[in-house]
Order: sequence, then structure tokens, then C-alpha cells
Amino acid sequence: MFSHRFLPLIVGVLAAFAVVAPASAFATAAVWTQSTEPPTGGNIQNIHASQQVSTTAIAALGSDDVYVSADSGQAWARFGGATGLGWVYDAVISQDGTAWASGNGIARKRGGESGWTRVATATLPASNMFTVYSAPNGTIFAGAIYNTVKGTIWYSTDGGSTWVSPTVGPPINSGFRAFAAAGTTVVAGAEAGPGNGGLWISTNGGSTFTQLNNGVGTSYTVYKVVIDSSGWYAATNAGLYKSTTTGGSWSEIATGNIAALAVEPGGGIVVGKWGDGVYRIAPGPMTRMTGQASVLPWSADVSGSN
Repeated sequence: MFSHRFLPLIVGVLAAFAVVAPASAFATAAVWTQSTEPPTGGNIQNIHASQQVSTTAIAALGSDDVYVSADSGQAWARFGGATGLGWVYDAVISQDGTAWASGNGIARKRGGESGWTRVATATLPASNMFTVYSAPNGTIFAGAIYNTVKGTIWYSTDGGSTWVSPTVGPPINSGFRAFAAAGTTVVAGAEAGPGNGGLWISTNGGSTFTQLNNGVGTSYTVYKVVIDSSGWYAATNAGLYKSTTTGGSWSEIATGNIAALAVEPGGGIVVGKWGDGVYRIAPGPMTRMTGQASVLPWSADVSGSN
């Protein structure tokens, strides 16, 4: 979960711009404004709020670039030069301030370093690393899409020096788009495909994973997973699902192709529907948030206080 101090919502879309809503976004129909200096040079793949600094966000562009905003998403600057990955699917900032990027491998940029360094090139897959996630305990998780040579889930507990994959887990032809963790529990969201999609859970920090089949279909693509005090959430191509039993059972709380999700601990939920903009679904009924029609043709990611 990200810092609750990061109040504005930031939306990344499949175009080279970002839009921002004020702190009232969860409680009311927010007015969205385009960033004054948006990222340039590629399509925004993912946006995440920093876990350390309330006004910092990081964006992954598909053009081998990462951008950072230090003013809650208004202006963005290229961060550390080209990553060397060829294509960036995802980027996060971990608890110790290290930046991570995934694409054709995993790259790391520590505080004080001027550029990016690819890590574990002999161990990790050299392509199709779709997501990177920093758990609250400092473990870094990486998910690959259909890498039939070196596996699909990897994690590091030593800042990226060494990486291991689960001893028991999903088939090697699976693909993973999302992770969320609390303590030693890790929930992974999979891409629908030959190795099955849906949700996978580990109760031992990632050493082993088993597939959940109790509400979220194993044929679903899971775009994002959130673990929050109000419940667990899974954004899928077949709706938004919630569990109040730590994954024991899931129920659908919103319909549609839910490609993005932000959950506010106070009860607000905002989702991005693929090709259909951003909606507030709690509190109250699902409502399309205002001020976005001209700048939100797609909803690739939403990041706020989740």
C-alpha cells in the first residue's frame, strides 16, 4: 500500500500525458486537469505514488524512459536517462528510495546514482518482465508474461542482488501483471492465457503460490490487486472484486473491464474502465468523474492513496 499522504489522484493513459484530480477526488465528483508538463516520448504504461514522499510519483513510459513528478503530478521530468531495458512496462520507488523499472529485464536506480543499472542479467528473464512491485517489508517482486525459459514470478529480499522464484507455484507459461502484499501474504494477479489467469496467493513471503478459485475466475486477467484495511480488491477484465475474508471468498462490486484501481482507506474507490474513462464507485453508485472527456480516451492506470 502506498502512503496515505499522497492525496491527489493521478491517471496515466495510453498517450503521452497525465491528468490530476485534487484531494477531494474520492469524496466528490472531481475536476481533472492535464499536467502542465506531462511526460513525453511514449505511452504511459503505469503510474505509482511514492511510498516515502507524499508529493512524488513515478511513471513508466513504453519508450525505455521513466519520469518522476515532485509536485503531485503537475510537472514531470525524465529520471536517470534511458533504463537500458528497451521498453519500460512498470516503475516503482521502494521504501529505501530506490527506483525500479521492468521491461526487457529489471533495472535499478539507487539514491545518488546518476543512471540505471540492469540487475541479475544472468538470472532474470531478458524480456517480457511486465511488472515490478515493492512490498511493505522491502521485498521486490517481478512478474513476467509467458516466459517459458526462466519462469514468471521472481523476488529479491536483498535489494536486487539475488533473485529467486517460487519453489511451488504457477505454470511456467503463466503471466503476471500485479502484486500486493501484507506481512508474509502476497497476492499475485495473472494474465489470462495458457497457464490460466486469476489470483494466486502465497502465505510464506513468495516461497510458494497456490491459485485461488473462489469468486475470481481462473480465466480472468487481473490488472491490479490492492490489500487494504477495508478488504482485498482485484481489478479484472470481468469486473472489480472484493474479499473481506483475506481471500477466502470474493464478490463482484463493479462490472466492466476494470483496468485500473485506487482505494482510499476512508472508503473511496476509483476505477479506470478500459476505453471508458475513470469512475468513482464508492461512496455511492458508480459515477463517471467529471472533467476528463477530452483527455481520457483510455484508462491505463490510476494511482492515489492505495
